[in-house]
Amino acid sequence: MVIICCRDEAEISQLEHDEQKDFLIELGLEESSMEWLTRTRLSSKVDCGTV
Repeated sequence: MVIICCRDEAEISQLEHDEQKDFLIELGLEESSMEWLTRTRLSSKVDCGTV
């Protein structure tokens, strides 16, 4: 299960790249949920079925 905070993802998407990294650090994250999901899906056979 992947939990994505749409509010945070929306805010991240509106920031410049450097600001995105700073915001993620403030949240205690290395990458956004969407970055993680994209990287994970492209690098493995993760089942991204619907609920």
